[in-house]
Amino acid sequence: MSIKKIMQIKALYYFVGRGLEVVSNTNEGFQEEFEDLDGIFQWNVGGVLMFLEAEEGIFTAHYDSTHDDPTVTFIVEDHDKAIEILTGELDGTAAYMAGDLDIAGDINMGMKFTQVAGYLLEALSDLL
Repeated sequence: MSIKKIMQIKALYYFVGRGLEVVSNTNEGFQEEFEDLDGIFQWNVGGVLMFLEAEEGIFTAHYDSTHDDPTVTFIVEDHDKAIEILTGELDGTAAYMAGDLDIAGDINMGMKFTQVAGYLLEALSDLL
C-alpha cells in the first residue's frame, strides 16, 4: 500500500471517528436514535487499524489500535473500495454483498453501523 493511500485511510478514520465523537455528544436526535447502542466497531483496512467504542450511543475513537474483543470487525483489503465505503460513496451493505467488505463478529452490529454512518453523513452534510 502506498503512503498516500495509508494517509487517506487514516484521514478518513479521523474524519469518521472525530465526527462520531462530536455528533454523538451534541446531536439530540442521534442520542435518542442510538441511546441503547453499546459495542466495539473495529476497522482493518489492509493493516491500517481503528476501533470505535460506543457506550449508550456515545462514541470514542481509538486510532492505530485494535480491541481485544471487538463486537464486529470490518475488513477491507482494497484501499480504493475502503475509501469509497468510508466516504459514503459505496454503501456498506452493497460492499458486503459484492465481497468488497468482510464482516467478522456480530453481523447485526455491522448492519447497525450502516445506520450510524448514514446518520453521521447526514448530520455532517448539514454543516457543510
